[in-house]
Amino acid sequence: MYGQATDARCGHEVPDPGQTGCGTALEVLLTQHGQGRPDLLQRLPAGGADRGQGGARLLGMLIEQLTGMSAADAIKARLFTPLGLTQTYLPPQTNTSIPAPFAHGYLWGTNAETANSPALSPALQAAAKNGTLQPTDVTDASASWGWTAGSGLSVARELAMFVKAMVGGNYLNTDLQARRLSTCTVIAPGDPDSPAYCLGIAKWGTYYGHNGQINGFNTFMVSAPNSKNTIVVWATSADSPNGTAPADAIGKLLIAALDNENIVDDLDEIKP
Repeated sequence: MYGQATDARCGHEVPDPGQTGCGTALEVLLTQHGQGRPDLLQRLPAGGADRGQGGARLLGMLIEQLTGMSAADAIKARLFTPLGLTQTYLPPQTNTSIPAPFAHGYLWGTNAETANSPALSPALQAAAKNGTLQPTDVTDASASWGWTAGSGLSVARELAMFVKAMVGGNYLNTDLQARRLSTCTVIAPGDPDSPAYCLGIAKWGTYYGHNGQINGFNTFMVSAPNSKNTIVVWATSADSPNGTAPADAIGKLLIAALDNENIVDDLDEIKP
């Protein structure tokens, strides 16, 4: 999900690609008991358009065939509008640029260098750490190839609303929601920290939601159904030089903190 902010301070270039006009390249929205930052706009999490999410694009084609509408119009009419999301939409695929003001997104290395692994080579990681390798600004790159897998736009406040509805079953009936959550399967059974994946929704501990990546941006949104805690994190880089998705790593740290777990060791995950 691309990063855009409704705060005009974010609309100008800054010399350090690790910062934006808002002050930092990473904005975290932690909504607890209805409190949080409502002013961030980014791409809707859809699992990562750059990680082979052909299934989400195929669903877009099915939506158009079954409804006779464009995917953008059908999703708006059947999902976004009923949920009261007025700043969430799928942009025209002929122009997926982010309306100003926005935070810039950056790519470490090249697509070719990260084709087999999101991590850069040890030499390039060292160069990134000492500052001789700088990321490339990919903010203006077209997101049309992501389409229903990663080109949607939303503000952080509405991401929180969306994931609450996604987890709470506000857009599925009780039976369908129960069936959806009953499909959760741990991805790596031998790993105690492994998330589980269900039908279009993931589970980290007691939190459900989804993450998403596209060149330059990484988004993570989860909500706990038995509490009022909702977490939305977005970063202006899909992967750090060591291959870690920064928003995902910080989202997991926040989950652990809210669950009163020891999170100190996990800080190494988000270092360059």
